[in-house]
Amino acid sequence: MCLCPSYSMYTFGVAGFGSECTKLRLPCDAYPCLNGARCEPYGNIRRRCLCQQGYTGDSCELDIDSCLSNPCKNGADCIDGPSGDVTCVCPNGFSGELCEQRVNRCDVTTCPSFANCVDNYETDELVCICQVGFQKDAFGNCVQVVSNVCSPNPCLNSGVCYRDGASYKCFCTPGYEGARCQHNIDDCEPNPCQHGGVCTDVEPPPSSTSGRFTCQCNSDTYGNTCLDGVDICQGASNPCLAGHSRCIDLYRDYFCECEQGYYGKNCTEKGNLQCGSFPCQHGGTCVETGTSYFCQCPDGYTGANCASIVDNCVGNPCLNTGNCGRTLRLLGSDKMPLALQTSTPAKFVLHNGAAPSFFLRQS
Repeated sequence: MCLCPSYSMYTFGVAGFGSECTKLRLPCDAYPCLNGARCEPYGNIRRRCLCQQGYTGDSCELDIDSCLSNPCKNGADCIDGPSGDVTCVCPNGFSGELCEQRVNRCDVTTCPSFANCVDNYETDELVCICQVGFQKDAFGNCVQVVSNVCSPNPCLNSGVCYRDGASYKCFCTPGYEGARCQHNIDDCEPNPCQHGGVCTDVEPPPSSTSGRFTCQCNSDTYGNTCLDGVDICQGASNPCLAGHSRCIDLYRDYFCECEQGYYGKNCTEKGNLQCGSFPCQHGGTCVETGTSYFCQCPDGYTGANCASIVDNCVGNPCLNTGNCGRTLRLLGSDKMPLALQTSTPAKFVLHNGAAPSFFLRQS
C-alpha cells in the first residue's frame, strides 16, 4: 500500500497488487470551501475559494461582522447574522428593515370631532389641534367659534394661510411640509450624494430649491452631488511607468496596461512572468531569473521542472552481487519505506539486521 506525499498531484487508486498513487488529486474535494463558497482549482494541488457575502478567510471560514458599517438608522441596535445579513431593532417611532421609516402615530390615535392630529417629529409631541373656526372647551371638545380662521396665522415656518370654507389650508415654503408646515423635509432621504458622499440636511432650509443639502465628497470626487471625479491618469499624477504603459482611470482606482516585458501594479518591474504557469511539478518551488526561471525540487525529484524521480540505483551501488531497488520513504517520517509496485514480484530483504523494508528486484 502506498501513502501518497501531500505535495504530489496523485492520490490513492486501487489496481494490481494493492493501492497505488495513480488517481489525480482533486484539491476542491480534499480541502473544500466552507459556508457555500465556490472552489476554483489551480492544477491538481492548489485551489482558491470565492466566498459568499459576509465571509472571508482561505476557506471562507470567518464570518464578517456586518454591523461595523452601521447600516441601521435612527439609533437602532444592529444584530449581526449569517451570510452578511443584519437585523435592526428599531427604537420607538421608527420602522422598516433598517429603521429608516418614521411611524406616523396619528394613524393609531383618535382625536375629538373637528380636531386634527399632529405628530411633531422634532419635539416628539403628539397633539390634537382644533380645526380653524373651532376651539377647545372645558371638556376638551372642539366647539365652533366665529372668527377669521387665518388670524392669527396657524401655519408655521412662514407658511401662507388660505381660507377653505370654515377651515383653512397652509401653503408651505420650500423645505417644509405637513398640515401646518410643521415638518422640515429631510433632503438627504434618499441620499443625493453619489460615490459614497456624506449628505447633511440644511436647517432651516433656504427659500430656493437649491442649497437645501450639502455633500461631503471623497478625495477623488467633487461637485454638488459628488458626480465629478478626478482622473488620476492625467498629468503628473499618472502612476504608470511613462513610455511603457497606458493608464486607465477606474472608480477610486486605476489600471496600468503594461508593454511586453514589463509587469507590476505600475509596470515598473521588468522581465517575463515565467512562473505564472506553475511549471514546477511535485511541489517544486519556481524562482524567476530575469527572462527565465529554475525549479527548486523536493527530495526524490529532479529535472528542469522536477518531473523525474531520482534513480539512486544508477551504477548499482550494491556490493557482492547485491541487487539494487528503489524505495520511497514517507517525508518527515522514520516509518518503514514503501515499495514501488511493478509487474515483477517484490521480495523482502534484511539490511544489516534492521527491520525489513519493501525492496523491488527485477528477475
